[in-house]
Amino acid sequence: MKRYPAAVLLLLLTGCNDSESTSSTNDTINTTSPINVTEKDTDSSVFISDLDVGLDINSLSSVSFTIQPMPGTFSKPIKATFTPDALTATESGFILPVFGLYSGYNNQVTVDITLTDGSTRSVSTQITTSEYIDPNGNYDNLQINKKLDTSNIAFSFIHLENNSDQGPIIVDVDGNVRWTANTPTGAYRYALFKDGRFVIQDNDELVYLSLTGDEKRFKITSSQLTQIRPHHETSKGKTGYFLNVDTTKNGNNLVESVLLEVDQNGNEIDHWDFGEIISTHLTENSEDPSDFIRNGIDWFHMNSAIYSPDDDSIIVSSRENFVVKIDYASKKMKWLLGDETKHWFVNHPSLQPLSLTSSDTKPIGQHALSIVNGELMLFNNGQLSFNQPAGAPTGIALASSLAMSFAIDESSMTADATWIYDAGIFSDICSSVYKSGDNYLITYSAVDRTNDNPNRVVIRAIDSSELILFEIELDGTCQPWNTNYVELSNLTY
Repeated sequence: MKRYPAAVLLLLLTGCNDSESTSSTNDTINTTSPINVTEKDTDSSVFISDLDVGLDINSLSSVSFTIQPMPGTFSKPIKATFTPDALTATESGFILPVFGLYSGYNNQVTVDITLTDGSTRSVSTQITTSEYIDPNGNYDNLQINKKLDTSNIAFSFIHLENNSDQGPIIVDVDGNVRWTANTPTGAYRYALFKDGRFVIQDNDELVYLSLTGDEKRFKITSSQLTQIRPHHETSKGKTGYFLNVDTTKNGNNLVESVLLEVDQNGNEIDHWDFGEIISTHLTENSEDPSDFIRNGIDWFHMNSAIYSPDDDSIIVSSRENFVVKIDYASKKMKWLLGDETKHWFVNHPSLQPLSLTSSDTKPIGQHALSIVNGELMLFNNGQLSFNQPAGAPTGIALASSLAMSFAIDESSMTADATWIYDAGIFSDICSSVYKSGDNYLITYSAVDRTNDNPNRVVIRAIDSSELILFEIELDGTCQPWNTNYVELSNLTY
């Protein structure tokens, strides 16, 4: 728990111009009176606090806080701006949430206020925090290699998705944890960061978890799916959110083979049952799907799904088989990209014409799909399949995992690798790669899991010339299982 002195700071607002030249045309706005600012911290997270600002909220146009970086660090300031509608009024003024604080530190915080008459004021204060202690012991002693070049990095903050009960965690590129939830829960493992909050599926509820600590919940509704349970990603859909779900449909237990899109209130927009989609294709081509689609078994293992607005399609990673692209509306498969020595290709001829031709290494047990400049980026784990039918070919395995981008030409049904990064590290499960500017954030989440060496996680950022910008190493497996960069320098509420 976090403990603070209950001191009241008496702060004098000063304008961006000399105070003598500042005037107000609104008699209700006092531009010179001192303002009482009291820290009222009710948050269990050491990274979140509140300031009670003694200023009439009716005189406020907007207010922002900025947390100044520690001296000698490379991360940008954390800044968030609030309109009056996003704040809670008090008898004396309003509550200003502050988040992203350093733990165990006297944080230098600037509060910038814009009044309804257009004048501006700025206040500097301190918020002192206690040390962060990770209940699982994973992230409170992060070690970053300070010898590497962090100064040229295109981003400052990364979101760690982990398999512990801690929920989403934000770390800066200097190795400091900057945010965790007030109430840790394992249900928050699959989180999308969007507009200053996490969008999360918690069993059959859609949860919005703000960095302020506020939370809103909506029941997920579906006309055909019951017993909805989350796994892997939450991502942006066409108009709502894509949820990777385990579920029951028509009495069948469907394991990691259904993609559900819901609107902002948790109501189903549509769903894509890949057992049904592939079965229909095989049946139409006079093939028996029963040795491929097996209800109750993790035969598909969806771990990533993204929407492509260029042609109104969905691209999905099936770890066990391939990357598949389908039409959003018709749900017909457009192409497959994966190891052709596996069961899906060897034993199902009707799927072979859908397989993209490539002279490069194809995805094998891949994760973390994204579209960058029209190309498909992914983490190619390089591990064979785990859940093929008895006696069916499981595919090949690579010596090391690859971060890759593919340029796909659907007219010629080809896929050419335009970028391959091989660090000589093998991470057979979990893991991710994303791009920001000319930087890549790569996470090897299960290094040496299949060997006798201790398991570890390596999070590495590189530039376009493959210069390592920073690297964090952690003990364990899939803690985190995926990391992505987030922007905290200009949030609005």
